[in-house]
Amino acid sequence: MSAKLSFCSLVYRHENLADSNLGAWIDCPADLHLYDAEGHHVGAVYDAQGDVIGFDNEIPDTFYAYGEGDTRELMLVSNPVSSPYTMTVRGTR
Repeated sequence: MSAKLSFCSLVYRHENLADSNLGAWIDCPADLHLYDAEGHHVGAVYDAQGDVIGFDNEIPDTFYAYGEGDTRELMLVSNPVSSPYTMTVRGTR
């Protein structure tokens, strides 16, 4: 059996314009995690057994839609700062 991974990362508009957005989504059995340069986190939080017990949304102006199970997840950072962001994808199966 194979798993389909569908991932996309977009920057809408150029950073020199008044507003820009950084967005990413997946459509597979996985969870998105986003970290800024200071280590702030957006994404699921797990217990010791790996079960989701909550969600962090520590990066200002970030929208996160969690898709439980195999459904789509979405992250959108409005007006991201000009510093590195790190995104990880954690498989759920």
